[in-house]
Amino acid sequence: MARLRPLFLILLALILSAGRLSASEEHDFNAAAAAFQDNMWSRAESQFAEFIKKHPDSARLPEATLMQAQAEFNQGKLQDAIALLQGRESSAGSRADQYAYWIGQAQFTNGDYSAAAGTFARLASTYPGSQWRLDAVDNEAAAYAKLNQWPQIVALFQKSPIFQGAAQTNAADPRVLNGTLLLAQAFLSDNQPAAAANVLQPTTAFKSKPAFDWRRLYLLGHVELAEGNTNGALALTSDLMDAANRANSADLRAQSVAEQAGVLEKLGRLTEAVSVYGQNLTNGSPDDWQRQAVLKIAELSAAQTNFSGAENSLESFRSQFPDSPGADSTLLALGELHIKSYVASHSATNTDLASAQSYLNEFIDTYTNSPLMGKAYLDRGWCFWLEKNWADSASDFQLATGKIPPSVDQAVAYFKLGDAAFRNNDFNTARESYQAVVDNFTNYPVVAKTLVPEALYQIVRVSLQQKDAPVATNTVAQILKIYRTSPVADKSLLIEGESFSDWNQPQTARALFQEFEKEFPGSSQLPDVELAIARTYEQENNWPMAIKIYDDWIQIFSSDTPLLPDVKYAQAWANFKGDRETNAFVLFTNFLAEFPSNADLTPVAEWWLGDYYSGQGDWPNAEENYQLVFQYWPNSSLAWPAVLMAGRSAMGRTGYADAKAYFIKLMAQTNVPPQLDPQSWYSLDAQAWFAYGDVLMQEPSSDTNNALANYKQAIQYFEYVSKQYSGSEQAALAWGEIGNCYLQLASQTPQYYSDATNAYLQVIISPSAEVSARCQAQLGVGMVYEKLAALTNGVAQTALQQTALDNYLDVFFGNNLHDGESADPFWVKEAGLDALPLVQSLGTGDPNKFIDQMEALLPEQKAFLEKKRLALSRPKN
Repeated sequence: MARLRPLFLILLALILSAGRLSASEEHDFNAAAAAFQDNMWSRAESQFAEFIKKHPDSARLPEATLMQAQAEFNQGKLQDAIALLQGRESSAGSRADQYAYWIGQAQFTNGDYSAAAGTFARLASTYPGSQWRLDAVDNEAAAYAKLNQWPQIVALFQKSPIFQGAAQTNAADPRVLNGTLLLAQAFLSDNQPAAAANVLQPTTAFKSKPAFDWRRLYLLGHVELAEGNTNGALALTSDLMDAANRANSADLRAQSVAEQAGVLEKLGRLTEAVSVYGQNLTNGSPDDWQRQAVLKIAELSAAQTNFSGAENSLESFRSQFPDSPGADSTLLALGELHIKSYVASHSATNTDLASAQSYLNEFIDTYTNSPLMGKAYLDRGWCFWLEKNWADSASDFQLATGKIPPSVDQAVAYFKLGDAAFRNNDFNTARESYQAVVDNFTNYPVVAKTLVPEALYQIVRVSLQQKDAPVATNTVAQILKIYRTSPVADKSLLIEGESFSDWNQPQTARALFQEFEKEFPGSSQLPDVELAIARTYEQENNWPMAIKIYDDWIQIFSSDTPLLPDVKYAQAWANFKGDRETNAFVLFTNFLAEFPSNADLTPVAEWWLGDYYSGQGDWPNAEENYQLVFQYWPNSSLAWPAVLMAGRSAMGRTGYADAKAYFIKLMAQTNVPPQLDPQSWYSLDAQAWFAYGDVLMQEPSSDTNNALANYKQAIQYFEYVSKQYSGSEQAALAWGEIGNCYLQLASQTPQYYSDATNAYLQVIISPSAEVSARCQAQLGVGMVYEKLAALTNGVAQTALQQTALDNYLDVFFGNNLHDGESADPFWVKEAGLDALPLVQSLGTGDPNKFIDQMEALLPEQKAFLEKKRLALSRPKN
């Protein structure tokens, strides 16, 4: 930091400079000065302020102002001191250089290093006779060091006549020694180790001042490291320890130990490094160095995977020195040690994570005022993270950000808070946390190089989750501008394009993918990008372009084995969707031959072939392909649906016994299969029971005396569906089939007509029934009334026929439609055809005009209807 002159020298100079004062002035000034000399800063501040107010014309006003400002400085009231001195600097007289000096000191201490450098430079150049000029040069350089402006330090010392003159006349002046060390540090930091070594070689002036000599040796050791001479650096640590002992400084001794251990660590001599760090646990080292030693011992032991040895060492230290200042860091180190051990083995039976949490909980409960509290919360947050406990990890990471001072660890805490919040879908907190890493830690090289680009990538992900396209786009642009060579650059552009594709904006997505190809022609992600471009064409139903890209992809990237199955499946599917069904059949068949064991896509391809053969009426081949799905892929979500489809294929070939066996296999499964969600399974179960009833309706009766016996059995299966899945669409369809069964049975036993009507009415009133099901049911009601009419005559017959006609016409004219529904053309045609004979026989309308209406509604049926019209005009025999 900037060098401070001893205050008592300043006070003495001020008192000796006093002119004659009135008794009152002299009393008030001396009282304030006495408080100042006794370090009673608050009292001195208020008394000098009162002196200035009471004696505004006093000749001692400049001194009083300067001492009030110094009192404020010593209380940390830095802005007040700066404002006071700057406000009265113009009237400081011969004290103006001292005003400038203390303004610079306050600015430096307040962290405003640029302003401090400027103030000290002004002091050195403006006041040629000032005794503070050499201090000002040193302090200006110290401010540049804080700003990492090393070339400015080199230029300052090499060109400053003030420093060069003092170095010639008084080389042992502490300010000259300090400047020399700053110059060496600047050369070293600017990657000029030889120049630094040259500056540090004269040793005579340093020998009499051990603390300065220690700094010289420390820098020489780092020169050796910079030049790759690690053994030379190790040799210098012995001289470093000697200088620390000559300076009689516990802090320098502890730092010398840490320096020696650090060099051993660089040499890979970790066991020796651990032993040397241990010296700082037993020699009365300052608290911070004890904490550092504990943490390094644990870190290096873990690096050697000697977790148990490190734990024993730390526990031994805890038991021997329970009241040591390093006790808190020991507990923290034990927690971290178990975290590292857990990560190293990651076994399900590993108890390290629980042990780590136990140590960290003890730390947090015990050492409430420890400066390491933030690190403890960060570590416990990691424990929760490893447990996938996102909420508690976010809470601890949040606490860590507030308790860790600005540092790499604080950057990590913000980053992990973002990760945990992201997992919790708390996207606002996630974005704010990642942004904090980007905004606040670029002065830490390791953060700027690693975490900042990752944080920007995460901001892209969060923004895409929030569908905030502008922020995502701007952040990707920032990544491409600043971190174009980072691994996150191509990933960011890729996920942005994929998101626009997911948002059904294929043109925007395709533009981004094409930009990717231009920006990253050598990226390993190119196969994925080409695949993504093909999918944008799929979204536009541009199947020819999609097919072309898939064809080209296979030619160019066929060695990309992980993606090849996906592309060949997509190629087959695109041919199918592009009305190239024959090509699709060949491609899917080839796919099965090439990738018979692809758990994701092979069962889907087999299913497609089953559908293909079904469409061709080739039921045996359809059944065989559906069988392959559930026989070889029993854990696939398609397995149980394939059983149903195999049963329907068996029905197609009139293999009723086989069909029933398939459906029984489904009906016997009483638990929801793990690969299906409950609703999907319930629908499948309902369809199986329904299909079994359908088989019974189609299968010839085994009872030669009762051809309709199967219909009675079928009703039981349809009733199961209607009751078990009441309110569902499948239940409504089941009621329709129950009506159909009763309608057939009524041909032998007329009382079943009532049961048929009731079943059809269940469909008509069902809110789950689709238009086609309701239409079919209402036509069923009409048929019942026609059948009943055939059993009577006269007025009763006419009334029944009229009721039948009304039901037909309700369907024909759409009177049965709900709001927003459209008529089903097939059932409109069927209703018209059923109604036409009744319109003619009942004489309730003109059959020719009714045919005109049918042709208007069903123009594609005109030729057929004209034949009907012609039949109406023929005389009856």
